[in-house]
Amino acid sequence: MSIVCRGDIGLAVTVRGDLYKFGFPFSPGFVWNYPTLPPVAQAAIGSHGHGLYWSTGIHYAVVCRNGTLWTWGHNTFGQTGHDLALPVSGFVDILQLPRRICWPLADQKIVNVACGAQTTFAVTDAGHVYSFGVGDRGQLGHGVYGVAGTKKVPTLIEQLKDVKVAMIATHDSHSLCVSQDGRVWSWGVNVCRQLGIEGVNAEFLALPTPVTGLDKQCPVVFVATSSVTS
Repeated sequence: MSIVCRGDIGLAVTVRGDLYKFGFPFSPGFVWNYPTLPPVAQAAIGSHGHGLYWSTGIHYAVVCRNGTLWTWGHNTFGQTGHDLALPVSGFVDILQLPRRICWPLADQKIVNVACGAQTTFAVTDAGHVYSFGVGDRGQLGHGVYGVAGTKKVPTLIEQLKDVKVAMIATHDSHSLCVSQDGRVWSWGVNVCRQLGIEGVNAEFLALPTPVTGLDKQCPVVFVATSSVTS
């Protein structure tokens, strides 16, 4: 069983792979089961700010035991990976229920997922990383800033295509990943030097960059992030 929380919302995965949601604005102790999902392996929550569900841009992502990726919630910047549009109201801002991401991940087995503020990252069993959502400050790792940095469907991070990534961590606007051989890369917002890259004072890095210094220690197996720390 595992539990993940963001602000006042939480997701719980049972040993059977059932998924439950709990927290505000639901009554204390209330859980919401998703019976249509395949058995879940991992869950993640992303949020831009804190507080009420509909006002803070919360989105959700889960990796199922069969390797599929499902997302739902706020989709203003494509952070659910579904490039959906309505002819009358325009881009679909909210997905009410979990929906599987098929293209371009139909033939990929997802093993790890992480959600930031309006961003989502997925790691395949081959060690490739896909990202989608807002990328105006280089959060997605594609080497571009501004409007061009936003991706509404999963997009391969080319800078890491020759690196076999084991896991990824993100919280708000910066990310770190660990390779299968224990090396670490970071990218995104660096205002508080949260990327940990020696000699780099830029406030943003749009490409994954090796975190030197850690390579002098033993191989890294896990990374975690908060708003401005790693």
